[in-house]
Amino acid sequence: MSETEVVDTEEARLGAHQAALLQLEGFKHFSGTPSHADIEGNIALALTFASTRDWQEFHERASATLTGVIDALNICLVNARHRETEERLARVREAEKKSKQREIEALAFAEAARKATEALDREDAAERKRDAERKEEAERAAAAAQAIRRLAEERAEATRIKWHGDALRDIVWYGRNCTAHATPEFLLSRQKQASDLYQGRDWEEFAERARAAADEAHQNLEAAIVQSRAREAAELVAAQEAARDRAQQELDAKIAAEKLEDERRAANVTHRKAAHRSAIAKIICILDDLDEHEQASGEGQARAIVEAIAKGAVPHLVIRY
Repeated sequence: MSETEVVDTEEARLGAHQAALLQLEGFKHFSGTPSHADIEGNIALALTFASTRDWQEFHERASATLTGVIDALNICLVNARHRETEERLARVREAEKKSKQREIEALAFAEAARKATEALDREDAAERKRDAERKEEAERAAAAAQAIRRLAEERAEATRIKWHGDALRDIVWYGRNCTAHATPEFLLSRQKQASDLYQGRDWEEFAERARAAADEAHQNLEAAIVQSRAREAAELVAAQEAARDRAQQELDAKIAAEKLEDERRAANVTHRKAAHRSAIAKIICILDDLDEHEQASGEGQARAIVEAIAKGAVPHLVIRY
């Protein structure tokens, strides 16, 4: 073998030991969180790997490396066992919690079922009670309705009898409360009202009494109409005579008034003439008393006359300012 081959062989041998040491070192590393079984498996692999190899001059290094790896794996194993123990305890506690929760839920469900059953029982009892109450209420309502119908029928009968009775009394009243002082037109309208009231209904058991009342009313009203017409004729004659008397009285009064007016006018004319003569005479006296100068002046004469009238010296003449 050549020297080069010897060197290559030696380097290959040394490299193989170096790689084996690295592989041995790698047993303490894991890609994730290892379980205690994973760690125990790596411990067994490391021991087997170290014991089945001839380490030659690397024996001490291999022993030291194996010791370090085993120590590290033991630490990991302790931690893993502790972690798994805690996890098991947690799972146990969780299981106990869930079991207790299920037990609580079961008890709650049983209690709810009991309450629901009791509620259904109460509801059934209440429904039976309501049915009984509704039946009782229906019976009371039926009895009340029967009583109401009976009362309504009685009232309807009373109303029917009163209706016929009131109408019969009206017919009788029309026939008996007629007076000759009423007008024939009024009495004829009453006669028509009585006839319409009699003919406008089915009198049933009151038919005979209604016919008798209607006949009586018709006869009484006929007699009253005859008397009323005779009274109106007499009143017309009396009114005509009274109108003639009033016309004559008015004519006589008019003639007397005209005569009195003529006499008053004549007296008034006489009075005015006397007043004029008296005033003229006084004015003449006033003018005669004036001197020649004042008599010659028209203004002087007028002033003397006005002053005399103002002083009240001229009878029947007054100046108002």
